[in-house]
Amino acid sequence: MRYVCSFALFLAGCGGGASQEPEVSFLPSEIQIAEATGDGAPANGGTTPTQPAGGDLQPGKIVGIVTFEGAVPNLPPLVDPAVIKPEERSICTPGATDNDRLVVNPENKGVANVFVYLDRAPRGVKVSSEPPPPVEFTNKSCQFQPHALFVRAGQTVNVTNRDPLLHNTHTLPVRNNVFNQAIGVGNTTGVPMTYSKSESLPVEVKCDFHSWMLGYHLVLDHPFGAVTDDEGRFEIPELPGGTYKFKVWHERAGYLNRSFTVKVDGDQDVTVSFAAEKFAQFDGPRPKTVYLAASGR
Repeated sequence: MRYVCSFALFLAGCGGGASQEPEVSFLPSEIQIAEATGDGAPANGGTTPTQPAGGDLQPGKIVGIVTFEGAVPNLPPLVDPAVIKPEERSICTPGATDNDRLVVNPENKGVANVFVYLDRAPRGVKVSSEPPPPVEFTNKSCQFQPHALFVRAGQTVNVTNRDPLLHNTHTLPVRNNVFNQAIGVGNTTGVPMTYSKSESLPVEVKCDFHSWMLGYHLVLDHPFGAVTDDEGRFEIPELPGGTYKFKVWHERAGYLNRSFTVKVDGDQDVTVSFAAEKFAQFDGPRPKTVYLAASGR
């Protein structure tokens, strides 16, 4: 099954308010999509199970893509190369020049680094207490890679450094302990860190030595979340049959959609598109953050 959802944002003059008016196409007709407004997951844990006539809803996975509508802005470099220390320019200039705050694939207009997730696991779903295998979060070319990472509570994040210079990785969670540690030159073995609790918003990650370096960790205590890849694609693992309200979040826009609703009755193929204007303003609370000097040291 497949459906397409398109959101357009109309601005009411300079300094005026904004209204959001979704334009929705349905393929096929039994798939349902809620409006982009809403307060997020319902009180029963992020799912509203429904039962169609003639049988139970079938479990399935959600395979989707988030796309950008309109002209992609040409973002400036993250930092003036002249600000970077001379001995670090050959290492840092590629990362500082390639602005990773909004990455749109030139071929399919897919948007990278978008989080799609449920606030809570569906009611009645037992989540394994065994954490997933460790994942790597590295410093390379004076950027965090991956820029956006989905991680489970209790899962080990191995923080590495693939640059021949010193970096610092500093997380800014709300519910978890702060991780703030220097990662030595060329440390590919890594320094392990874990989040013990889920977070309602993606956690901002900074390097205190290089002010332009920024990343995000989405921390959940269940597997029903994902982050889009370089083509804007994502996959949510096997879900029980039912209707689910997902949050769609990006660092430039905040909530692209607070209640993106998908009815799962077998595997679902979804496309959701957002107008360029949607990425020009921020909706919702911002992640916890600190501000650093441009020189980074």
